[in-house]
Amino acid sequence: MLFLNKPPVSVLSLVFFICLLPFLSTYQVGSSTEARELQVARAVYSSCEYILPLRNGLIPSKPPLYHWVTALLGLLVGNINEFVGRAVSLLAAALMLFVTGRLTLEFAKKCMLTVTAQYTTSLLAVFILASSYIFLRLSASAQVDMLFAFFITGALAAALPSVLDYKQGAAAQIIPSDKLLLFCICSALAVLTKGPLGLILPLLILFIVISVLYGYQRALLFFLKPHRGYFCFLLITLPWYLAAYSQGGQAFLLKQLYLENIERFIGGPYSNHKPFWYYLPSLITRGFPWSIIMFWIILRRMLPGESNDPRLASSTYDTIETAAIIWFVGGLLFFSLADGKRHCYLLPVYPAIAIAVSTHLYRMYSPLKNCFVNAANKFLTHLGRHYLFYAALLLLLIEALRWHQYSNILEQIVALEWINKNVVKIEFMLVFAIATLWLVSARYYSGSLAIKIRAAGLIIIAGFCMLTGGLGIKNSFKDFRSAASQINRLAGQSPIYLYKHPRDEFFDPILYYLNRPVKIASAAEELPAGPGTLILVRKSLLKRVAGHNWKILYRYQPIHDITKGRTDRILLLVRRTAS
Repeated sequence: MLFLNKPPVSVLSLVFFICLLPFLSTYQVGSSTEARELQVARAVYSSCEYILPLRNGLIPSKPPLYHWVTALLGLLVGNINEFVGRAVSLLAAALMLFVTGRLTLEFAKKCMLTVTAQYTTSLLAVFILASSYIFLRLSASAQVDMLFAFFITGALAAALPSVLDYKQGAAAQIIPSDKLLLFCICSALAVLTKGPLGLILPLLILFIVISVLYGYQRALLFFLKPHRGYFCFLLITLPWYLAAYSQGGQAFLLKQLYLENIERFIGGPYSNHKPFWYYLPSLITRGFPWSIIMFWIILRRMLPGESNDPRLASSTYDTIETAAIIWFVGGLLFFSLADGKRHCYLLPVYPAIAIAVSTHLYRMYSPLKNCFVNAANKFLTHLGRHYLFYAALLLLLIEALRWHQYSNILEQIVALEWINKNVVKIEFMLVFAIATLWLVSARYYSGSLAIKIRAAGLIIIAGFCMLTGGLGIKNSFKDFRSAASQINRLAGQSPIYLYKHPRDEFFDPILYYLNRPVKIASAAEELPAGPGTLILVRKSLLKRVAGHNWKILYRYQPIHDITKGRTDRILLLVRRTAS
């Protein structure tokens, strides 16, 4: 039985953070998103640009809360690097697991489940969220999305329990003042992380939930009434926006409000247009198998007579499931209506999947022993009882990477170089994570629950290890770090110019690893005309900026592009010569 005098969800969230933290240092930056956010954080850290930190003279695309937190952690570590930026995301992921688990526990109590059932449902929700691919992927990435999703989850967790407890006709508010204040604080922090969406998304979901349960008129009356939380929201967000506008002027409004929000929603030449149904396959592949079960839950609610299933005969349960479905469907429809779409945008709806699926599965199948549930229990029990055997097998699989054969000899050489350099370090990290999980499960849990927690934890550790290992090999094929090192060596102390299209972001990781000021130009007239000027430019744009008076000093092309014959991403470092 669970030791109820201990906080099980907080313990597991902390274990998640501690066990996975070392893996964040095993792979270099390979995406423009990570590179941009880390460059902004570095500007905060090194130049003390707290209000509007510029990235090589460019206005950042997001508000600075993530960069502030990263810079603060950098002060403790003594540097800003990819590990520090990813650690912020992993910490936000652990906190998001904690909030999701606590919210599920509170909902389970409302369903009048036994104490054991309450904690089991809560732990199941934590496992569902932690084992979702997109959650693990973004917890290992230095970008704003995980911190943003944590604040959105916190805002809804502050308000939803009170909404579900409200009795129509009661004199009390739908949401008590203290809960609404917490909702507004979390929403304000979300706004300072990713912009106005931090208020729009949780407010939209909360408004729909109240409207469905109690009528839209009551929802309108409640939100139109002045609350102290509104003033707190403005007190947190407005000073930064006013200060940023005073520094950036119209360029700030154009970048952060129009291009990154309005144009992303209504569409534009650079909005990353995707079709309306884009997120359906995204959910299936990145939330499997839990997203499939979520769609099945929604389908059951739509079928006539299915809601009368005796196993689900509970008005409280029905209300909780309705709120979770609205959270999921409301977020999904909102992001689907937007013209610009990315897989990471959907992260804030994944806690709703965890809550709905965990609560539904436990209540649906606990009275009747379902064959699927029995098979899952047997699998977890077997895995947990033979924990050390499968942990040793995982270590052997890591070691076997040394003998993996790639189809291309160039990829084989680069991959083996990364594997031989990192495999021993990864094995030590695995031993540390496996031992930590064993000790914690033995300390805080007992019996079959401890066995299943070990099994579930081993699955997550193995998945995260494979994810980061794959990123390590994949990013070594790009090897932006070595390219930047060569460019720095050749350039010395001479200034470097980068000529590119304003929306060309592929080479941002090179700018991050250069770790020096680079003057960015989007028109040839912005470049110095004299000899000796060093210019970074795509090969396809070279003649626009230098004519025939140049000398190539360095040529960069990702290995994948070389093996596939792709020539559109060749970067050159050239020096202008006298005519």
